[in-house]
Amino acid sequence: MSNRARLMHKLHAIILGLLIVVVNVAAQQKARVLVGPNVLVSSGDDGKYYELQVAADPTNPSNLLGSGILQRTKHPLGDQESRGFYSRDGGYSWNTIIYPEAAAFSGDPVVAYGRTGTGYFVTGGVKDSKQATLFYRSEDGGVTWDKPTYLTVIDREQIVVDHTNGRFAGNIYMNGMYEDLEATVTSEQKQNNRIGVYRSSDDGRTWIGLVDVANSYNMPGRRLNSTTPVLFTDGELLVPFLDFAANDEAKTIYAWYHYWFATSTDGGATFSSPQKFTLQGGGEIAGDVFPYLAIDNSDGPLRNRLYIVWAEQYYDPAFPFPQENQPAPRNVRILMSYSSDRGKSWAKPKMISAGTPDIGNQFLPTLAVNSEGTLAVAWYDTRDTLAGHDGVLVQQYLAASVDGGETFLPAVRVSSLPTDIAALGRNLFRVEITGTYGKFSGGLSAYRDYMGMTAASDGTFHPFWIDGRTGSHQIWTARVRVERPDKANTEKSKSVLVEADVSEQVEVWMEPLREFPPAGTVELPIRLKNVSGKPIYGPIKVEVTSLTGSVFNPVTGERNPLDGVLLNAINGKAGVGAVFDYAHALGDFESLPPGAISEGIVWRFKLPSKLMECPRFKFKVTARVEKAQSTDKPKQSNPR
Repeated sequence: MSNRARLMHKLHAIILGLLIVVVNVAAQQKARVLVGPNVLVSSGDDGKYYELQVAADPTNPSNLLGSGILQRTKHPLGDQESRGFYSRDGGYSWNTIIYPEAAAFSGDPVVAYGRTGTGYFVTGGVKDSKQATLFYRSEDGGVTWDKPTYLTVIDREQIVVDHTNGRFAGNIYMNGMYEDLEATVTSEQKQNNRIGVYRSSDDGRTWIGLVDVANSYNMPGRRLNSTTPVLFTDGELLVPFLDFAANDEAKTIYAWYHYWFATSTDGGATFSSPQKFTLQGGGEIAGDVFPYLAIDNSDGPLRNRLYIVWAEQYYDPAFPFPQENQPAPRNVRILMSYSSDRGKSWAKPKMISAGTPDIGNQFLPTLAVNSEGTLAVAWYDTRDTLAGHDGVLVQQYLAASVDGGETFLPAVRVSSLPTDIAALGRNLFRVEITGTYGKFSGGLSAYRDYMGMTAASDGTFHPFWIDGRTGSHQIWTARVRVERPDKANTEKSKSVLVEADVSEQVEVWMEPLREFPPAGTVELPIRLKNVSGKPIYGPIKVEVTSLTGSVFNPVTGERNPLDGVLLNAINGKAGVGAVFDYAHALGDFESLPPGAISEGIVWRFKLPSKLMECPRFKFKVTARVEKAQSTDKPKQSNPR
């Protein structure tokens, strides 16, 4: 190639890069984040949840799998159980999956989908009184499950699947930390621990491993743990991990966690030497316990860009600063960096949503990249805590970037209601007394280690978070869309909308009762499902047209009236004629598509004097629908 040709080639690359930047900046300015109805995933009748993950089926965006740890009171089978959840309608409704072998002393559950839609559920558990890793398969997307395959135990196992068409297509990789109890690494004969990887090339039926990635032999006073692996589009596997102080006394300085990674280009058979996450210009990435990684596998210009997010220091809203062995009090922020050279160097870290420096803390971030190359980061945030409030209010937030993490759209609240940590701590959830020993379980649960988020093949993000609005920490989710003018036609429907009675087009869905309503009341979260074949547009209002008791009156031949029991109608009426506003039950979405379900609006009732006297009601639902187009043929004029 001549010097002139090289110069023209370089100039062309620069112009192309500038065009990409201009297009991305324009898209970022016009893009917007839309949050759909909040959906309760778990039921609160048997405990509280934490440590969540969620996955989307690459063959069908309606299929989702979730997981979480259920914390119960003292139980014959143990007080901790890994559970799964599946949705077949894009996250509007969920079913609980109970795994009998994981009902006792299980934890660290994770989920994934295979390249052809096989569902995977993994958890730490027990077999024959020994710890083990349990791997489950489902060939119908999560409805039914095979018996587990038992593997040598790894702690905090993470899983990634090769969904490409490359030479390792369909491979499953599972990394985690495990102990080398026989090794003597110090004079005190402390345990050595390792990072290892299992791999399967037959859809999870059989496994090879463990293959060592790293160990702590050469790190006196340090230990290792694993975090989220990622795959580049050519099948190269990147396994991240972290090192941390081997004892709590050493956790007295800021950023005691250091982040490392190793890669494999032969399908997980061998790995490169570990290296730290090194910043461009020098320095390293270090921060809170577990960072999270994601990769752009889209066909866009930022294909194979690698992202990492982390909290700059530890924070737990249930135990606010100051704490023993914790850094000095300061407002914690979420940081992000990216690598365009497969992890060899990283851009200068930036705050995703700095906000007001002295207001609120941010913690437990997670991230995902969708098929359009849009990056979304979600986290917990206390910025909405009111001045003088006893404790903190926690909300789920999300910010998106359409220019590869260079800039972010304004952060939006995903949770429609806050979690009041102080109120949760006062809620008595269960009591169990054995002899002279009493165990109390409240609504409060620690925000431990991680939460989840995934991106479905249609570009929709599905964050999974714990939320205390019912009285204890349960699992919630929502559909989140990032509208990008450069990727899709986001123009609103030009159809003429008219107000109509849609009572026959909707069906009532009832969420579990609120666990701790105000004294003397009953609270029913009522959702509306669109059972028609056409979208229903907001605003939606529900009017009570009949309200009676459940006791039949033999004299009148009707049921006894039940007047004066509704407490929170928007028009102040307590019986027939009471109206409930469902406008915000659609979130930011303008319509309820066919099969979709709204967020639950709480109907508050005064507790009947006779507990068997349950309210029976009918109602009318009004909303907007598309005006039917006339089928009349235009009249033709008579020829002269």
